[in-house]
Amino acid sequence: MRDQNIQTIVNLIADYRRGEIAQPTHQHVENWIRQFPDQQDEILAELAHVLGQTYLNEANLRNIVGHFVTDAAIVGASPRDFWLSAHLMDAQGGGTSQRHMVGLVREAIAANFGALPEPAVPQTYIYLDDISYSGSRVRQDIVRWVNGAAPDGARLLVFTIGTHRYGHWSVSRKITEAIDTSGKSIRFQWPAYFMFEDRAYQTDSSDVLRPTETVDAAVAVYVAQLSRPVIWRNGTNSGPFGVFSSNAGRSVLEQGFLRAGLEVRRLCPNLPPPHRPLGFTNLEMLGFGSTIVTYRNCPNNAPLALWAAYPWYPLFPRRNN
Repeated sequence: MRDQNIQTIVNLIADYRRGEIAQPTHQHVENWIRQFPDQQDEILAELAHVLGQTYLNEANLRNIVGHFVTDAAIVGASPRDFWLSAHLMDAQGGGTSQRHMVGLVREAIAANFGALPEPAVPQTYIYLDDISYSGSRVRQDIVRWVNGAAPDGARLLVFTIGTHRYGHWSVSRKITEAIDTSGKSIRFQWPAYFMFEDRAYQTDSSDVLRPTETVDAAVAVYVAQLSRPVIWRNGTNSGPFGVFSSNAGRSVLEQGFLRAGLEVRRLCPNLPPPHRPLGFTNLEMLGFGSTIVTYRNCPNNAPLALWAAYPWYPLFPRRNN
């Protein structure tokens, strides 16, 4: 069963950073899992399930983009007319995910409607990205645009394939405030096909890694250093998206990644505080806890155990922005 779960993971992540790094192999996953002191087989089994739900490969991304460009719920009943009057923004201040998404959307538009000219006076400005985690990049880019080049009377469509509920709520509010302060009349929408639950008051029914309380000594030391109490998960809910196979499987992954993340921090004492065991966040907590990885990169909002480098061995070697 161990070999079967490793092979499942290898097959799932086969196109991770294809052409940039060596293709994942059975030995690669074996080298990674051997760093965990216990429950290796259980971690592999749950991770195989989780990545089956949350790893976004290139074929899946292209299919989703193809659906987006003709989705009447977003672009209206006449998609071709919509794209004739739409401008794809290049406004991302860090990383290349937006540029990649713009390229895929242009390919999908051409495949469905042929080559369309850029509108002289766009009616809709579209900000694209694949997955939004905290939403800070979306907020910074859009607020800068609103206060600068955004024309009065524009429609702004932010589209991300996936997002997380707290960031979506918080950033949407800040964008709306920026629009109001600017004095410009801008209609703002932010649809997403997948919205993962990560809000604090929904911890018990979340789609991200939120551990139950543990008596582990290293965890207790780390928690004592935080300025706010940790919100531990209670109950047996596996989350609305079925990211986790079961409460038992979820707990194995949460506890294993939490302890491994603390070990990474011990091995790498110069890691800034926001690089928390379960993923980057400025909030005083155990970590963001995302399990979403795309074929292009692993976010730093995912657990350190998945992507941290030397002396740790990463499952997903990460390209920094």
